[in-house]
Amino acid sequence: MSRYTSELGKDIQLHSGSDQVLGGFFDITDKRYADSDKDEQGEGYVVEWSQAFKFSTNLIGINRNELGDPSRIKELCNKFIETIK
Repeated sequence: MSRYTSELGKDIQLHSGSDQVLGGFFDITDKRYADSDKDEQGEGYVVEWSQAFKFSTNLIGINRNELGDPSRIKELCNKFIETIK
């Protein structure tokens, strides 16, 4: 398994890599969501995507082709955070 984490500002992280079971994967976490009362797990996952299962979580409405675009990820996360305030 390989896992890489990219910081997209102070609150947003993009986790990507490959796994023997999942294949390639992308997870996006947002600290603001984790700290809100809306995230029951308190982990901040706004997107979970893998080759095996596709989107299992997609709270920000991103499409597969945008998962590697940091500016689009930040834009969609910021819009999502505004909706839960």
